[in-house]
Amino acid sequence: MTSYKFAPAILGLICTFLFHCIQENASNPSLQLALIEVQSQTVPKLEVPEIKACLVSNQIATGKITTCYELEKDKCNLDFFNNIRTPTTLQNRRDDLNFISINFPSCATGTGPLFTKYFNLQTPASMLWKDAFGFNGANNESQFQFTNQKSCKSLGLESSAFVTGSFSRLLNGNELSKLDSLEAELALIPATTATCMNDLNFSTELIALTQNIKNGILLRGVTCSFQTGTAYPLCPWVL
Repeated sequence: MTSYKFAPAILGLICTFLFHCIQENASNPSLQLALIEVQSQTVPKLEVPEIKACLVSNQIATGKITTCYELEKDKCNLDFFNNIRTPTTLQNRRDDLNFISINFPSCATGTGPLFTKYFNLQTPASMLWKDAFGFNGANNESQFQFTNQKSCKSLGLESSAFVTGSFSRLLNGNELSKLDSLEAELALIPATTATCMNDLNFSTELIALTQNIKNGILLRGVTCSFQTGTAYPLCPWVL
């Protein structure tokens, strides 16, 4: 039969040895430094491609089209585009435009076409889409599909098949937001004169932005079609 009378003594020696090792390791600067280095190492994060494009697809009389805008994910939605959301907002625009037409004769050539744009609008409406496609509203979710993409350029939509020779770049989200005003809408009317914009004290920044849009250097969006027979070139991914 095996005797265990020496077990307590042996166990004590083992514990003493382990305690000594722990003490040695705890006081070892090299070991402590290694532990700190391991603890300070961060787990590498997966690189997520930056989203800078918003595709807005919808059906027109001649087929399905999509327009690419340089917008971040948080702006790729119907609320961003529907800048005239309520009848009150629309009426305020009309009233302000009427005030300008009466009190600033130099703006008569610009206010007339803008009155025409406002005439048939039904809220919620988008002046961006009114200018691009003639949409009068009311715009609702069921009419549009919103898709986030990496960039319009990576989709092939900044090639010569889709933009003119004077094209420099697409407007970013902040610049598109700056177009949400009566002043910007009036400045975008080709017939609005420089005298009118000076009389209304338009900022040089707004004048430069709208002028670059009118001459094609800056584009609000690039549109392509899913099939032939529309007024737009075929999208690169359906060729």
